[in-house]
Amino acid sequence: MKGARKQFPLKKEFMEKIIEFVPEAILCLDEKGRIVFSNNLARELLWEGEALLNQQNFFELLQNTSDKEQFLRIVDDLKKGKLREKTETAVFQLRPGLKKEFNAQFKFSTFEAEKKFYLILVIRPANLDGEEIVNQLRDQHLAALGRLAGNLARDFNNILTVIQGYAELMNYQIKERDSFFKQVEAILKATQYAEKLTNQLLTFGSPQQTAKQNVDLSKVYFKIKDLITALINDQIELREEIDQPLWVIKGEPQKLQKVFLNLIINALEAMPDGGQLTIKIKNQKLSLQEKVKIGLTSETQNFVLLQISDTGKGMPEDAQKRVFEPYFSADNDKQKKGLGLSEVYGIVKAMRGVIQLGSELGKGTAFTIYFPAVEILNKTEETAKMETKGGQETILVVEDVPEVQLLLVELLQTVGYRVIGKSNFQEAMDYYEKHAEEIDMIISDVVLPDNYGTELISEILKERPNLKYLLISGYAEQLDIEQNQSLFKGHFLQKPFQPAVLLNMVREMLDKE
Repeated sequence: MKGARKQFPLKKEFMEKIIEFVPEAILCLDEKGRIVFSNNLARELLWEGEALLNQQNFFELLQNTSDKEQFLRIVDDLKKGKLREKTETAVFQLRPGLKKEFNAQFKFSTFEAEKKFYLILVIRPANLDGEEIVNQLRDQHLAALGRLAGNLARDFNNILTVIQGYAELMNYQIKERDSFFKQVEAILKATQYAEKLTNQLLTFGSPQQTAKQNVDLSKVYFKIKDLITALINDQIELREEIDQPLWVIKGEPQKLQKVFLNLIINALEAMPDGGQLTIKIKNQKLSLQEKVKIGLTSETQNFVLLQISDTGKGMPEDAQKRVFEPYFSADNDKQKKGLGLSEVYGIVKAMRGVIQLGSELGKGTAFTIYFPAVEILNKTEETAKMETKGGQETILVVEDVPEVQLLLVELLQTVGYRVIGKSNFQEAMDYYEKHAEEIDMIISDVVLPDNYGTELISEILKERPNLKYLLISGYAEQLDIEQNQSLFKGHFLQKPFQPAVLLNMVREMLDKE
């Protein structure tokens, strides 16, 4: 064709020569983790001596189990299409014989050739100093603990869902004068307490990646009050000043629990000989001048104020200036150094809030936080009661835990729905492809044995954008919120849940145009 440019005939040897001199280390791994290609910089960074890096198994170069788990989790997400590309900064400790420690930023990507999966790693030295290395190693250990807590919580929440669900069904079917009524009520109270314990377990694990939601801050406090009360000794007087109804803020309940716990523990440590702990949660309307003075940038004038104060020993001025720094302790006690207040600061800033510190030696300390309110609650919520809100639609339930699946099927059938239960992604897809016209709604767990519930919903939404669906999960860390924000918004229910809440959500979704 006239005017067409000739393409330069790049041959394999020439391409490899270019890649050899790219100023970043590049590795290519096959699906078993063997290094099938490494450029010059990768060999210099990773290998000491004359031996070639190729044909080594990259997984064997990782000494720590947590490093291997982190790496394999990213590769698994890439294989399943959850990530197209990912950048991670991590400290990888290599086995003896190689360089003892290599700190780098890893960029992951994938491709297929001749029906085989390959992983490309682009490696850039991070030049981390000693404190950053310690911080990253600590983060990896916390992440491992968080995953353990999450797995425990997910399994526990599945059990609680079954116990609470059947107890609610029994409670719905018997009358108050029945001899079993009080026993069922006792079971329900026990499940509520168990749910609190699960939430507290997650609080001490890694932060959950939950979708931001409308939150009543007082409810976050009352949910962990039992734990707080257990921390307070007889010499501490607890005072509460809490507005009701309280305005709503946008946030993540698990992170807000950490804010409460960190500030309260900090206050208690400041009063070893006793004193007064005051917790204020109030609606606060601020003028433009007041907002500027405080440093608030949110457009609203409505804020929720959280103040946690003590009558302890107070802090000197130099300590007040550094109190939000990681690993700083006003007591110079190595055992107390950590991330508590710096983490609180990060959570508050991420919510476009402001945290202020006021302290005086011998008189005590007060932390004051302003959270932007997103709406005003006009009435308090009531505990959901079991109602017979049902219908005759057909619902496909996808849940891999047999007991939970059976509960969901029976619960929905109780109020008239036709229900089909499936245990994994493939079974659900096969059934839907054959009976698509019959299905009015899909309820799916997020984590399935062979894929994610989000993938199931996404695939079906491509052909049927108006599909009614609900995602459920026992632990939100698995929810890929950043990748699927629109998928979860208004379509997610955390386990364990009250049957009435599930039934009402299902009915509202089915009725929605």
